[in-house]
Amino acid sequence: MPQTSSPPRGSLQRSLVSAALLVALMVLGLFLAGTWYFVYRPAARALAVAQFDNHARQVAARLGTQTERLEAITRLTREWGRRGLIDVTRVEDFNTLLRPLIDGGPSLSSMVAADDSGREVLLMRGPDRTWINRLTDPQRRGPQATFITWNAQWEKTAEVERQADYDARTRPWFQGGMALADGQQAFWTAPYIFRSTQEPGLSVVVRWHAADGRRVAMTHDVTLTDLTRFTQRIVVGKEGFVAVLAEGDRLLGLPRSTRFADELAIKAAVLKTPAELGLPVLDAGLRHWRGQPAGHSGLLRFEAEGSTWLAAFRPMQLGEQRLQVATFAPEADFVPLGWREALLVALLGAAAMLAAWWLAARLARRVARPLQQLVAEAERIGQLQLDEPVVVSHNWREIHALASAKETMRRALLDATRTQADVNRALIDEVGERQRAEVELARYQGQLEQLVAERTAQLEASNRELTEAMGELERAQAELIRNEKLASLGMLVAGVAHELNTPIGNALLSASALQDDARVLIEKASKRALRRSEFEDFLDALNEATDLLARNLARAGELIQHFKQMAVDQASDQRRVFRLRSVLEDVLASLGPRIKKTQHRIVFEAPVELEMDSYPGALGQIISNLIVNAEVHGFEGIAAGEVHISARAEGEDEVVLEFADNGVGIPSDRLPHIFDPFFTTKRGSGGSGIGLNIVYNLVGRVLGGHIEVRSAPGEGCRFTLTLPRIAPQRGED
Repeated sequence: MPQTSSPPRGSLQRSLVSAALLVALMVLGLFLAGTWYFVYRPAARALAVAQFDNHARQVAARLGTQTERLEAITRLTREWGRRGLIDVTRVEDFNTLLRPLIDGGPSLSSMVAADDSGREVLLMRGPDRTWINRLTDPQRRGPQATFITWNAQWEKTAEVERQADYDARTRPWFQGGMALADGQQAFWTAPYIFRSTQEPGLSVVVRWHAADGRRVAMTHDVTLTDLTRFTQRIVVGKEGFVAVLAEGDRLLGLPRSTRFADELAIKAAVLKTPAELGLPVLDAGLRHWRGQPAGHSGLLRFEAEGSTWLAAFRPMQLGEQRLQVATFAPEADFVPLGWREALLVALLGAAAMLAAWWLAARLARRVARPLQQLVAEAERIGQLQLDEPVVVSHNWREIHALASAKETMRRALLDATRTQADVNRALIDEVGERQRAEVELARYQGQLEQLVAERTAQLEASNRELTEAMGELERAQAELIRNEKLASLGMLVAGVAHELNTPIGNALLSASALQDDARVLIEKASKRALRRSEFEDFLDALNEATDLLARNLARAGELIQHFKQMAVDQASDQRRVFRLRSVLEDVLASLGPRIKKTQHRIVFEAPVELEMDSYPGALGQIISNLIVNAEVHGFEGIAAGEVHISARAEGEDEVVLEFADNGVGIPSDRLPHIFDPFFTTKRGSGGSGIGLNIVYNLVGRVLGGHIEVRSAPGEGCRFTLTLPRIAPQRGED
């Protein structure tokens, strides 16, 4: 039986009410979201921008005032210097002029003057309202410095000499001041730690020419601790702060924090980065600002420490130093929504929800009544009670359309039940026809299986015959390869005989001549007719003969050793480490007698140190076959041909061996077949057709390389062998 789902628990009326309430809630949510994004949030950002700009202007005004006062002081000291009132040799006059400036100056901690000889005088504040002078003169006194201490009444209380190792000419402030152009007012250094006081600050330097022609630079050292005290007093919003940063994200003015409450903490923190000081909010905002396009000065919004923060960066100039005034505050500090406004919004939302519920309930009752009548009609039709038409009382076009569809369905079902019997009878007839077709198909399937079995037996017999034929072919090919190797060994023996004939013949001739001279000498000695001069001549002849014997026998031994190694390599598949040039020399030596019978010439070049770990026998067989192939086929009709063999290393792992001749070449239609077994143009004239096939198999299967050939009629032939320096492992070495 067909499965039916359990009836739903909810009603249409309740669903309509819930949907209406949901729509009202969504409209209310959209209204609140729009109010937040288009009213409250822009207002908060405008309030934040106003406060940020105000505090940034305060910091800029403070730094601007300080800059103006410093520039006024530098102009004054430079004018005094030009008039000769400031002299590094008159310490008390120096103190009298500059002490009031340091007392009333904007955060001045010390003032230093030095001439181009390195002579320097410093005046700085000391502890307990004291003052300290430092006098250095590297040219006259070396690293020695004089330190003079004065009390509040400017009475000298101490004067000591000690090592200072200070030369003003090496300091950045002096070098920057001396580099000032004549029209330039002052040089501002980058922030740094003062050597004399170990305080963070920067220096403002002026330069002038003294009356005696000396150039004098004077620095005004400004501490940065006062800037931090000012920035720490600024509160942006409720929890925000202001900081001043120099290049490299170093802090000149620290943000408001209990960590920087005392003087030592401020000195230790100034000129460090927010990351080094562990200030996550400032560091996160700085990284967010760095990710913006260059020159961005608008309000930034980012997440840090689980809260949303606002930040703004305003550039300003302090002398030659470009600074950034950074203003930070939590976004929540600028939200203009209090508890009264939130309560009013909640009450309005509740009233809207009640109105929506009343309207939805009224509408749901009007919709549910005709739908219930349609449900009853549908149940009647489902029980196949199709005689009565569908009747529903309603006032809406949609309900009328639904009732009409029900009536159409009733009529269609009534027609369908009347034709069902006819359809059933037709199906019974079709099933009978299909059963008869299946019986016939089974009979044909049995015949097909028998035919497949017969064809399979025929294919197996054909495969056995083909396998036997392949075996015969492989045995014939192996016999031909063995005969080819034996032919190579025969050619090697002929070479041995020819090459050994000359040194052994010379040795035999020398020995015969020496034997005759000895017989004559013995006869004269037995007759006591031997003269001293004859004996000395015999000794000279003996020395020459033994030298000739030794050289010819050594040559014969060397040839025998080469031929022995060549025979072993060609007669076996032994793997060893060898020098490629030595193997080529051995192969060419074995083929020497055959080549000497012709006017052909073989030229080869290979590095002496080029080594391989491979099969020299296979390599020798390849070279021999290529030379014989060139002689038989390539130089047909050519009296004096030339073969060029070259070898070179290709990287650390491969060797490239090239074999080229200037013979008749190979036609393009034959070139793709030269490595095929039994392919020859000399059949019936001594050509077996397996020489180059052996070369191809030895290169690929034994040496693990590959061979390429390029040729054209009349342009000779070039074989290129690319071989690994270490041959791949075979079943047995």
